[in-house]
Amino acid sequence: MKILKFKTNLRCESCLAKIKPLLDGDKTIQSWEVNLASSDKVLTVSGDNVDVSRVKELLKQVGYDAQEFKEVPIAINPVSEPSPQTYFPLILIFAYLGGGIAIFQLQAPIFNIKEVMGQFMGGFFIIFSFFKLLNLKGFSDAYSTYDLLAKRWPSYGYIYPFIELGLGIAYWSHIEDLWVDVATIVVMGFSSLGVMQSLMQKRKIKCACLGTVFNLPMSSITLIEDLLMMIMAISMVILSH
Repeated sequence: MKILKFKTNLRCESCLAKIKPLLDGDKTIQSWEVNLASSDKVLTVSGDNVDVSRVKELLKQVGYDAQEFKEVPIAINPVSEPSPQTYFPLILIFAYLGGGIAIFQLQAPIFNIKEVMGQFMGGFFIIFSFFKLLNLKGFSDAYSTYDLLAKRWPSYGYIYPFIELGLGIAYWSHIEDLWVDVATIVVMGFSSLGVMQSLMQKRKIKCACLGTVFNLPMSSITLIEDLLMMIMAISMVILSH
């Protein structure tokens, strides 16, 4: 496996969205990532037959420059899992949400698992949509780097937080219509496909689940969030029948 590193003039997540179709579509490139936090905006490309001039040509097609750093013929190691401290904001959100639900349930006459799931899902969607809406454009740019629909239709990144908000309000309003659960299954199931693809490619990119407020990396935690909401929605459908 050959690894090439390039100094680039890429600037933001929107730039990554422009080069992604070209790099993903090149058969000589098996994986790639860009460190936007570095001053040189380093692009790392790997593949058995990856070529320096080919990578430069691909970036030039969309108006970007690349200057080779070095070529390192080493095997790629799996991306290490981020430390628990990285996810402290996420852990705190779930702790607050779980604590609030526990308080409500202590005052309820009987324990109702369906009601608990509805409260949790409503809170999840409303809280997560709030952070996305703080910087809607920033979220849309970041989301378009890995979501399968947002990559092809960028406007979806602007709509998605409002879909989450609508689902959250529906669950908290105790709307029992089947369409709410079905919509959750479809939205979260489809969202998980883009996350799985990024994880399989071992791409080091930013997770947009909390918008641009927190710098959370894409990891298995992101996939678990999506699948958890989907599984809960499926359970809600089963419990309703």
